[in-house]
Amino acid sequence: ISNYLTVAVSEEPITSLAKVIAEQGSRELPYHLIEQNMKSGNIPRSNLSMMLFDYHGLGRDVSLPVIRLNAAGRLQVSGYGIFKGDRLKLTLNPEEMFYYKLLQGYSMRGEIPFTLKKNGQEGTALFSVSYGRESKHAVMKADGLHIQVQLAISGMVKEYPRWMDLRKDSNDREVDRQLEKQIRERLMSLLAKLRDSGVDPLGVGDLVRAYSRDWDEKEFYERIYPKTAFDIAINLQLTKSGIGE
Repeated sequence: ISNYLTVAVSEEPITSLAKVIAEQGSRELPYHLIEQNMKSGNIPRSNLSMMLFDYHGLGRDVSLPVIRLNAAGRLQVSGYGIFKGDRLKLTLNPEEMFYYKLLQGYSMRGEIPFTLKKNGQEGTALFSVSYGRESKHAVMKADGLHIQVQLAISGMVKEYPRWMDLRKDSNDREVDRQLEKQIRERLMSLLAKLRDSGVDPLGVGDLVRAYSRDWDEKEFYERIYPKTAFDIAINLQLTKSGIGE
């Protein structure tokens, strides 16, 4: 069995999935669906090797894509499952998957809508990430453990409202400000959700373990992780802008 085998959680009985797979072409196989979206879509990176590393390793939890059949009877990735041991503890929705993918730091590509506001007007634009880098550091401060997350993200704003003309430098800076604020808020919300649910798919415990010789897994997740704070620094590079609507 290859270590790069794709592993997923199914909301459907295996018999139902097998019937659909048998009736459709190879392009509809779960592997192709998941792999393509990992490379260019919003699905975080996952394979058998990563799953085994997270399952057997200290200070980290398993995370896997969740698949189901949609109303048209076609396979789709409906969420991202977070496990505690061998039990599914939490499922991230499609929007949260994008931000989890950024925090994961692998294949940082995907698209996410965000809100723009100006002079009482409000509209939606699309942020398409083309490249990114991520790093995490553990710092113990007077008020407890802080995980410092640094993200450098390059991408393009597309399908923005016409009243937010990005040919003007002032609008360009305002979009940058609003986008960065929303990304930070959603990342903070997701990190808090993982922490408060008692799951650690990003390996915060493993990161802290690298800094401490006397790290104890039970003590960390009972006493330290629930009180952990997150500090996020974002460097956005908007390379160019798509056509407004």
